[in-house]
This record gives sequence, structure tokens and C-alpha cells, in this order.
Amino acid sequence: MKAVKEKFNINDICQLMNSRFKHMAENKGICFEFSVDPVMNCDMDTDQSKLEQILTNLIGNAIKFTDEGKVQLLVCRSGESESVTEKLTMVSFVVRDDGIGIAKNKQKAVFEAFKQADGSTSRTHGGTGLGLSIAKNFAKLLGGYISLDSEPSYGSTFTLNIPDVLVLTDETYLPTEQEKVNVVKIAEQQNDVRVNEVVNNIPPFDDDRNRLDENKNLILIIEDDADFSKILFDTCHKQGCQAIVAPDGETGITLASKYKLCGIVLDYMLPGRNGVDVLNALKFSEETKYIPVHMISALDDIDDMCKLGAIGQITKPVNMQQIKSIIDQLRRESKMRKLTILMIDDNKDVHELMQEFLSGNDVITLKSAHSAEHALTIIEENALNGIILDLGLPDMTGIELLEKASKIPGIILPPVIVYTGRLLTDEEQIRLEPFIESVVIKSVRSHERLLEEIHMFAGHMARRHEPDNDELSRNDNDAVDLESKSILLVDDDMRNTFALAKILRKRGMQVHLAPSGKEALRQLDEVEGIEVVLMDIMMPEMDGYETMKHIRSQEKFKKLPVIALTAKAMKGDKDKCLAAGANDYLSKPVDVNSLMDMMRIWA
Repeated sequence: MKAVKEKFNINDICQLMNSRFKHMAENKGICFEFSVDPVMNCDMDTDQSKLEQILTNLIGNAIKFTDEGKVQLLVCRSGESESVTEKLTMVSFVVRDDGIGIAKNKQKAVFEAFKQADGSTSRTHGGTGLGLSIAKNFAKLLGGYISLDSEPSYGSTFTLNIPDVLVLTDETYLPTEQEKVNVVKIAEQQNDVRVNEVVNNIPPFDDDRNRLDENKNLILIIEDDADFSKILFDTCHKQGCQAIVAPDGETGITLASKYKLCGIVLDYMLPGRNGVDVLNALKFSEETKYIPVHMISALDDIDDMCKLGAIGQITKPVNMQQIKSIIDQLRRESKMRKLTILMIDDNKDVHELMQEFLSGNDVITLKSAHSAEHALTIIEENALNGIILDLGLPDMTGIELLEKASKIPGIILPPVIVYTGRLLTDEEQIRLEPFIESVVIKSVRSHERLLEEIHMFAGHMARRHEPDNDELSRNDNDAVDLESKSILLVDDDMRNTFALAKILRKRGMQVHLAPSGKEALRQLDEVEGIEVVLMDIMMPEMDGYETMKHIRSQEKFKKLPVIALTAKAMKGDKDKCLAAGANDYLSKPVDVNSLMDMMRIWA
């Protein structure tokens, strides 16, 4: 199959990668960030889909092999290259991580099918499989190449260099089916364990795969302990369900794509790909992302798997009643996975296009509104899981619509995707921030990006408003005393502001945003009941020090708790902050638990 040439903007690709990976990185306790050279021309004319697949593989592996620090995507121009017919500008997509690194003598191996640089990492991180091998082929297909610079313990830098314009030739094709077969044969000759596990897909005992009843619920058990998987299997039968068993993650992923399941019981410690890797794979696949997954682990200190999309987790040993509860929960969740999305756009062609894209989808129902008033009626009369909103409506702006809808008694707005033909202003971002999940800029292929955004957040929507699954009850019972507190967050960096605001709102706090010191002073005068101020120090015009002095100069704010946040973390900063009027001081990046503890002390 030949490459497909199409025009797109680099910023759209970067935003897609950010929405795809930022939560995965946050769940590992690391940071994912991207940067595009501000002076470069961001227009490209190449195969966007192949580029997305290459970057997805490189970034996914970088996050997988990084346990602390950060992963970066950097984009810049990197010189010129001459083709047969024209001179081309090369673009570099640099994926840099603070991960485990790769020794020089093993760097070639990571680009070979089913090979890792160090087999000892396979249980901890899972394998890279065919990913880098195919990424290398895709790069060649696009007229470029991938380079690697790495040292053990010092991280890795993968650089994809491709021309900004794809020159179509007879050589721009994907690997043939025979080439793919040859790759697998090579891997089999190397006795790759993971390939054999998939090919020799034999359950540890006789499960239900050869006697399935379409009228019964089917549960997949991914567990390498044959005795425990048999207990789970027998309990499924007692609960009126069928079950199939996978002894490892690779087989589990294969079976999940093959069978119509009502749920999955997933072990955390698996041979090859561990439970986290399997869960991520399931949630990023179009075929399996809506299947409810419950995690079981022998470890009691694992991260919150619900943040990755699991419906729950439990620590071994488990009793029979707990197993029955897990199976019942999977059945209930499966029935609830019907999602209703409201699309608000005055362009009827957009509605028809999305209906066409969602045809045959038995999970998502799309409702349409062509005006704000029509949308308000639908919002009042229907339980919605999400909203797609165009800002330019005929009777009022999209922002005015959201603000009006949020004041309707008894209405809790679901997450919103803003679908717009332009970039948002800072003021619009601030007003939209309490409502929006993401922003999609309208372009040639933006409908596909929009569909992907719908799928990404829809997998979480069926459970988001359930009281028994509230994040506070799982993670942060100590934060109950901060519920309903009114917080003023002052920071000129909107990315930092939005991220922290979301965390605080999830813990039940009311958050007001101020992008400058002057705006903070205005809100303190006009907004009643602000109980804590989180003050960034490094701001233009009026910095945090000056702003705090103005606050303390007013008698009514003498006792208002102010916590200073600074990225400098230099010796003497704390004393300087306290002298300016701060009650306490915290350096960036902000540790959320430390911030919560500090706020409890002063609030």
C-alpha cells in the first residue's frame, strides 16, 4: 500500500500526541511536554497517519521506559535534502526521555523485530515488539530515517527526520504481507517467547471458547496463575457467566480483540507485558477501549489503575465474595457503556459527517443541536456523557451557552470538546477551562481527530459521575476537609494553571483563575469568599512578590492564606516569599500531596 500525501499542520500533530499521552505520563508520575520551534513553518504535506503512528510508537516507548523525570517531543527544521525533482526542507521530530537508556552495542537491536536492548527489562516495562521495526520502515516510506542517541541511565533521544513534503515514487509503499511473514518467521527462529505465547494460544485448562452461548455474558480472565484463574473461571459459572482464560498479556490482548466480552479480570504481574501495559493497550485500541477491566494485584502499593481506565482494583488474597462482586461489577458496567454525546454546531454538514463516522457504533449515540437554545433544551431533558461545541453559534456564543447551562438547577455539565475554526484567546481559555476536556481546531482531517477525542474521553464517561466510584473515595479521603473551598490560582502560564485547576476541582474545590497579578487583585475585590490564594512568583508586569504586598496592604486580606509557588527554588526564595506576605512556600513542579497538606494547615 502506498503512502498518502496530505496537507496538515505540525501543531495539530503535537496537540494530538499531548492529549494521547499526557494522562499516561501523569499516571506514571512523570511529565510529558512538547515544543515547536516558534519561527518555523508548521505546514507539512506528507502522510499524516504514518507520522502519527511513528510518533505514537516513539513516545509510547519513551514513557514506558521512563520511571522518573520527563519525556519531551521537540519539533524543529533540520536543514535541506535534495530529491530527484526538488530541494526539500527536513523536519526533525525529537523524542527525548530520562529513562533507562540503551548501551551503544545494543542500540541496533531495538530496531529489529521483537528484540529489546536488554531482556532483563521485559518484565518491568514490557516489550517493544514490532513497533520500532515498523516505525523505521514508515520513516523510510516518508523519505526519512530515525536516529538514536543514548547512554545507560542517562535516557534516550530518538530523532525522526523527514522532508516536509513527501515525494511520491514507486518506492513509497508499506511492507508487503510476505515481508511481514518473513519478520515473524525470523522472530520464531529466535525462539521469541512472546510470539510463541500468541501462536500457541492454549488455555491452562478447558475454558468456554469452544462452547460459547451468545445469550450469556463472556468474561476474559488474564492471569498466569492457573489455580487462581480456575477459581475465577468457576466463580464466573456460578454467577451465570462464561469465561475464557489467557495466561499472559499478549494472548489477553489478542483474545480481547477476537471475542465479544462483557468484562476483563486482569492480573497486575504477568509474564512479558505486565498488567499496566496490557491495560494501556486495551484502552488505546478502537476494538477494546470500552470493555470494562478490573485489576487484581498481589502488590499493595501499585498506582491507581482507575486513572488508566480500569473500573476498579483489589489486592490479593481475595475471598469468594470479593470475586463475585468483581464479576457483578463487570456485568453492570458493561450494560452502562451506552454513551450519549451532544454535538452543538450550526453547520449541518458537520453533523452529517459525524453521524456517518459513528454509523455502526453501538456505544455512542450522537444528538444534534444547531443553535444554543435548542442545545439548552436537550441539556435539560437528557442525561449526557459529553458535549462537542462550536463557539460560533447564531444566537449566542458557545461560552455564553456553557455559562448559562451551568446555572440551570440540577444540571451538571459533562466534559466538553470545543470544535472551532480558530485558536482560543487567553480570555476564552480562562472562561472555558472549567468545562472543556480538549480543543480540536477545524482542518482537512479534523473530523478524524475529533472522533479520536470522543473515543478517548468517552471510555471514562460512563463512570465519571457515579458516586461509588468517586476519585476522592479511592485516593484522597484526607482531602474531604478541602471540599467546597474557594481557591484563587494566580499564574501566567495557562498550561500549568489548567492542569492544577483540574486536580483541585476533582477534589471538590472551587477554583478561580487569574493570569496576572493585576487580575488577581481585581478578583479578590470582586469575588466573595476566596479562602486560599496560590500565587506564582515569576509573572510579567506585576510579579508574585509585588502582588502579595498589595494583598497584605489591605486590612481585609491580612489573614487570607497565601501559598507562593516558584519554579526557581533558589536559596533565600522562601524567606523572600514570606517577607512579601506569603504564609508558606512550595517549589515547582508542584507535588500535589504536599500542596494538599499545606492547604489543610492554612485553609
